[in-house]
Amino acid sequence: MKLISAFGSPFSHDITSCHNIAPTKFEWVFDDTTSSDIEVYFEYNILGGKNSKSKNKFLWLCESRSIVQPQMLFVKNNYNYLKYFLKIRNKSGSCQIFTNQYAR
Repeated sequence: MKLISAFGSPFSHDITSCHNIAPTKFEWVFDDTTSSDIEVYFEYNILGGKNSKSKNKFLWLCESRSIVQPQMLFVKNNYNYLKYFLKIRNKSGSCQIFTNQYAR
């Protein structure tokens, strides 16, 4: 099974982002840079990927903005900076910032 590293995850107390519904194609590992070549940063570690050398890193804003208001305000005020370091570090053509519909 594929492992995906999660940093600053609001669901690190659970096996998944969908309460008690385990993913079937991968497994989350928390705060571990050695087990996976995929890194996902969440609201509680927005800048964590800044110094990462991973070519597969993402920022996923999965919480409701009413729950993480300071983090959402930070993203709104620093969006271009976040796009810049995610794009440059990944050397890819696209920016990897994902939001759930209720986080917008």
